[in-house]
Order: sequence, then structure tokens, then C-alpha cells
Amino acid sequence: MALAGLEQKGGEQGVRCLFPRQREPLMNDKHKKIGVALYGGIARFAGGKFIAEAEVELPANATLGDLFAELGLPQDEIGIVFVDAVLHNLPGIMVCADDPLSDGAHVGIFAVDRVWPYQYRDGARMSESLRKAVADGGYLRHRPGQ
Repeated sequence: MALAGLEQKGGEQGVRCLFPRQREPLMNDKHKKIGVALYGGIARFAGGKFIAEAEVELPANATLGDLFAELGLPQDEIGIVFVDAVLHNLPGIMVCADDPLSDGAHVGIFAVDRVWPYQYRDGARMSESLRKAVADGGYLRHRPGQ
């Protein structure tokens, strides 16, 4: 597995940001680099205890499912998933595995035991696959003001 820059946050040495604002694309169009942050128990898959950050190199056509496989994440432990601040997964609604990743994307993955009810609010930016699954399944029951 091509992981680089692993660091557990919150240590005595402080926190170092591993994902600069300006992304540097790979020179090789056969691969891409993805920044990953893992929260909760799944941080152990990137060397952390509660929070871990890593950079993963994947093939150019890689999807979120490929990233999960590369990290060795069990599907039943994956909760909320964000890609570049867009919600792609909710616990129990695994529709994001085929969602493509862009070179330099930042993916935040929360363990299923680190989910808060407020993150289910209607109006969150969602990927098209998740938006369709949520609409078809009637998963969001809370509507602000109702």
C-alpha cells in the first residue's frame, strides 16, 4: 500500500497539516494521489488511534471502493464519507463505492461509531448517487422548520 505522511493528531508534538491548500497533481497520468483522513476506530488502518491522515497513491481510474480496499476498511465500519466536502456516504447506505476520485482529492472517512445525528440534516451537499439513494429510500425524515 502506498501510504505516506502518516501522523496521529493530538500528540504532544502538535498537529501538522498534511494536505496543503494547493494540490500538486502527479506527473504520471497512470496514478493519482488522494489525501485521506480517518476518524474513530478506523484510524487504526492508517496507523492512528482516533485520527489518522495519509496520502494514498491509486490507479488513475480509482473509485472510493478502490480506496476502501487499499486501506483495508471493512464496509460495516464505514460511516460518513466526504470527498472534497461533499457527502458521499451515510451509515447503512453504501452507494459510494463506484464514485470516481480526482487526483488530489481529500477524503474524510468517519467510523460508523463516530456519527452524530446533526449530520443527517436535509440540505447537506451530497453526491448524485447518495442523493438518489436517500430520496428513493426516504432516509431523511427531518426537515428544518417542520
